[in-house]
Amino acid sequence: MASPIAHSLAALSIYYAVYKRTGASWWVIIAIVIGANLPDFDLLPGLLLGNSDIFHRTFSHSIFSAIFAGAVFYLSLRIFSVNFAWARSIVWTIAILSHLFIDWATFDHVSPRGIAVFWPLNDSFYMSKFTVFMHIERHDIFEPATIMHNINAGLLELIIFLPVVLIIRAALYRPVFSI
Repeated sequence: MASPIAHSLAALSIYYAVYKRTGASWWVIIAIVIGANLPDFDLLPGLLLGNSDIFHRTFSHSIFSAIFAGAVFYLSLRIFSVNFAWARSIVWTIAILSHLFIDWATFDHVSPRGIAVFWPLNDSFYMSKFTVFMHIERHDIFEPATIMHNINAGLLELIIFLPVVLIIRAALYRPVFSI
């Protein structure tokens, strides 16, 4: 699947597109970036069990999990009386869904290939026929070939997403104040 580079840059694109003139605080940016990377937190229990892929790309990479996470985020914001909790939760859910879209468009060489986007209704895995991104290799990470592969994958993500972020920021984002 894609790296945190692609997911984080997608989150910044979402931030600049949505928070055009509000001057939202840093916590909003951090929350959106965390949301965009949240589905990959399923790697952590697998790492503890010695197999990082055991849970990866299953329940956490589904539309229903994204909606559930958005609902939990909404309730958390309401508990702390955060303004615009509903709108912020929708943006956060969109960030999670961007993760699913990017991973769907990433070449996957691990079987089963793709993501379980409709889990629990359907346990089939889906991957785009026309992939854009390279997978990030998580095995033998210190091998020179793996290092070069992951560097190339990250550079491709930067080449694709950095212009998108910069164009959206230039076209839409107008900070409330400037230095």
